Amino acid sequence: MQLPPEKVITNEPYLRFDPFVIESDIVKKAYSKEMRVQDHQGYLWFVADNQSLIRYDGHYAKTYDSTRYYGINMTSNHVVWSMTDAGMAIFDTLTEKFNSYPTPLIKNYVLWGEASNADGKIYILFPAVDNNIRAPFFEFDTKTNRFKHIKLPPVINGYTNRYEPDTGALVLIKPMSVDALGRVWGQVSHASDTNHGISSLGYYDPVRHQLVWYNLAGNYNPEVRGRKEKHQELSINSIVPEANGRYIWLGGWIHLGLLRFDTHTLRWKQYYFPALKSNQLFVLQPFQKDKFIFHTDDGIKVFDKQTETLHEYPHIPDDQFSPPSNVNSFFLGRRNTVWMGKHIAVGDAAVAYLSPDVQVLRAVPQKIQKERFRIFCQYQNQLYFTYQTPRGFVLASYNEQNGQLTEMLQQPAPSQPEQHFNMALADSLHQVIWFVGKIDGGSIWQWDLRRKRMIKVQASIQNSPLRTDQLYDIMSIAQDKEGNVWIPITQTTSTTEGSLVKYDAHRKTFMNIVSIQPLVENQRLRSVMVDSRGMVWLGNWDDNLIRWFDPKTNKLTIKDDINKTTVETNIAINKMVEDPKRGVIWIAATRHGLWKYTPLTNKWQRMPLDKNDVIVNIMITNDGTLWLKSDNALIRYNPETGAAKYLGAEYDLNQFLNGSFIKGKGDELFFGRFRFYPHEIKDVTLKPRVVFSFIKVFNHELRLPQNLNSVTEITLRHDQSFFTVGFSALSYIQHQKNQYAYRLVDFSNDWILCGNTPLAAFTNVPPGEYELQVKGSNYDGVWSDVRSLKIIILPPFWQTWWFRGLLLALGLAVVYTMYRYRLEQQTLKSRLQAEEALRKQREAEYKQRIAQTEISALRAQMNPHFIFNCLNSIQYFTANNEADTASEYLSKFSRLIRLVLENSRSEKVTLTNELETLRLYIEMEAMRFQQKVHYEINVASDVDTDTIQIPPLLVQPFVENAIWHGLMHKEAGGQVIIAVTQPQENVLRIAITDDGVGREKAAEYKSKSATKHKSFGMKVTTERIELINQLYQTNTNVKINDLKDDWGIAAGTEVVVKIPI
Repeated sequence: MQLPPEKVITNEPYLRFDPFVIESDIVKKAYSKEMRVQDHQGYLWFVADNQSLIRYDGHYAKTYDSTRYYGINMTSNHVVWSMTDAGMAIFDTLTEKFNSYPTPLIKNYVLWGEASNADGKIYILFPAVDNNIRAPFFEFDTKTNRFKHIKLPPVINGYTNRYEPDTGALVLIKPMSVDALGRVWGQVSHASDTNHGISSLGYYDPVRHQLVWYNLAGNYNPEVRGRKEKHQELSINSIVPEANGRYIWLGGWIHLGLLRFDTHTLRWKQYYFPALKSNQLFVLQPFQKDKFIFHTDDGIKVFDKQTETLHEYPHIPDDQFSPPSNVNSFFLGRRNTVWMGKHIAVGDAAVAYLSPDVQVLRAVPQKIQKERFRIFCQYQNQLYFTYQTPRGFVLASYNEQNGQLTEMLQQPAPSQPEQHFNMALADSLHQVIWFVGKIDGGSIWQWDLRRKRMIKVQASIQNSPLRTDQLYDIMSIAQDKEGNVWIPITQTTSTTEGSLVKYDAHRKTFMNIVSIQPLVENQRLRSVMVDSRGMVWLGNWDDNLIRWFDPKTNKLTIKDDINKTTVETNIAINKMVEDPKRGVIWIAATRHGLWKYTPLTNKWQRMPLDKNDVIVNIMITNDGTLWLKSDNALIRYNPETGAAKYLGAEYDLNQFLNGSFIKGKGDELFFGRFRFYPHEIKDVTLKPRVVFSFIKVFNHELRLPQNLNSVTEITLRHDQSFFTVGFSALSYIQHQKNQYAYRLVDFSNDWILCGNTPLAAFTNVPPGEYELQVKGSNYDGVWSDVRSLKIIILPPFWQTWWFRGLLLALGLAVVYTMYRYRLEQQTLKSRLQAEEALRKQREAEYKQRIAQTEISALRAQMNPHFIFNCLNSIQYFTANNEADTASEYLSKFSRLIRLVLENSRSEKVTLTNELETLRLYIEMEAMRFQQKVHYEINVASDVDTDTIQIPPLLVQPFVENAIWHGLMHKEAGGQVIIAVTQPQENVLRIAITDDGVGREKAAEYKSKSATKHKSFGMKVTTERIELINQLYQTNTNVKINDLKDDWGIAAGTEVVVKIPI
């Protein structure tokens, strides 16, 4: 069957072929980049020029070049294998090495054909050359790793079910595929050798041990076009059995093309493609539903089995999303992704893939993809678009039902300026489509849907000297609920001034809005929108302002809320759209991004998109999603969640600024040459899989007995603390947008984002146990699960427990030895040391008793001294006939004496007792000196006077000294203040402060005194303090401070006693 021209379609439906750059110098330098397999883990396998293998994880390449590898394949049960000079090579995923199994009877390991079944058995045909056996057809069981030589039985003619005559000719089968019944289909050769003779389709049945063929020659085969006389040279390169078992599809070289064999009727059907060189194709693969994909010398082809249509996808030099021109390998990977290798590609690191996951855009029909075409409107199964020809500017329509293209308007190409339409409006009320733009002879046109003709609108405009055909460069148009059409007029350098024109739907007339003319005549009005209230919104080219025109009041209001947010004023308000479900207005403010206005609250708000986004157009779909056109992407924006998905140049969307963007029926969106329904743009939910690629210590790869993904932990020495770990996400679609992060728990607990470079580097990591965690995201921002690896860094031997234990044992041994030696030495002196210790103990006890005796003597000295002073006072009152005073004084004296006697029996008394003694003494002195002595005793609230104990009469001599030597030299007397505080828990501070004449003046008075009174109490107290410190190993101290006034004159004395408690 020769395909007629109408059955051959170019670039329809649209398929996007993505380039895939491999970051490997070996691949880049290779002349041929043969992509052969994507294994079950997700790795890609290549065969390089020198018969070496390369495994690629999306970022790092691992090379296997220890021997020559003849191809790379994978069985149905996921066993990766190859042939080498040492025999069968099976890849061990645990060690990531190939294990070799010699092939019996064979000395040449180049494959002629291979196929595998679901049980992991591989059927192989080797060349029938001199150093091999005559019939080198083998079975290899991947479960037992054993070969089995299959001696093929006589050939059965599949048409007659009879054996072919035995001529002694060599019979071989080149295996290519295994069907659901386990039959090995391939090219059966029946001749003296495999290079000459008759070849055709056949199968080997391992269960029945039968070889059946269906010869192409004869009445059953179609007429093979081309070199009919050489059927023996027809060669099959691909066999694809259908799942139902009925049809066997074949692809072949040299005029064979595409063949279909019906196993029920035993009939053949050939599809002859005149455009194919020699009608040959390479590598037939199932694709989508009921389709095949294959590559040829002039591009990629897709054959639709149902419609028997061939879709061609040639290489286009300037289109990075067209297939490569030099495809040399072709295979179907995971998720039905088609991978394509290349040859004649030295220095080119890119291959290509075709992924169903990214085929979300459909192209508009090829008939309308003309020079600089733009689609403006979809209405009643018609697409209205413009394009340029050498003759000029053309407006046309395309009928999507019958494919008819109709030219509606043709304008000759002027010298200056360029002509174009800017916007279209389908007006179902008047059964016209409005077109506005920049056209010579009139910028407002109508397409009459009833009469099918184009009309240039030339009507006069009320309240204006212009007609509609005299307007120039109209950018937008809008219609209100009553059917009125609103047209903003842009001020130009010609005769047109800015204005707002209304087409009255009832009167069928155009009218200039005179009331707002002074406010808009100098403006370049850019956009218009009529909201549900009937308010007309006007956007400008270059002042950030929005103008509201109320048709009911004929008043214009200027809103500058957007303008307030920036100093940049020449920003266009490009598009305004009402969102009735949310009750808001969306505004495309170009470089000011996307804005939202809420009429209910009169709130203006900028949406949190990328600050660099220049929003030029807005579409709202029925589900409330916003589709935004920016200067470098198409953006899907969800106002509720704030989520934004960017479709940029990587989606082959490259007409951002000048391309059209409209919404058609059923929310279908048109953008440039593409069309799509919003629900077709799906978010990727499948998490990528992250793998470890290597670990390097000081830039040298660490060799492990198992691969890094098969172990849960690795151990490093202390001198291996500088290491890097490579990892990658096995996600290849737009893999340059993958993102990565890592952290080393217990060393650096924060995630470190490393962009598109999945490399975790660590320096000077101290010994310990850590957990390396890595993760990666795909092109749609979906993050993988965290992958972990425990890393143990051993300490140096001198920091290990056993070494420290050994040191401790050695130390203990030395100590024990020294101890024994010292023990022996001490034994000789032990008696003398004991006697010396006893003598010293007795001496210490004796000294202590002496000290206690001295303290008692001093206390006994001080007590009479105090009594002597008191008796002098009593004598004084008696001599002066002050009986009452003497009696009171004597009463206080008796109480004081009783306290002194009680205290003299104790080494220490309570602070309460001591302060009571002081009070009685001071009161007696105040009585004696006729109230010239005043005093205060202040005790801090945190001082417990009932529990704190101090030596008795330790403070009284200082108080006495303050009265006798400080206050008595002042005619008016003075005041003594005793302040008791506890600055520290174990320290008591007693400050005695007087406002007397000071020590210097007191010494002067004393030198002039005839009595030369000696301060006996102070001396005794000082000696007591020294003995107390010696006996109790304390640090009671006394500090005396001279007080002076602002002029430096003596103003008293302060004595500070600090007593440990």
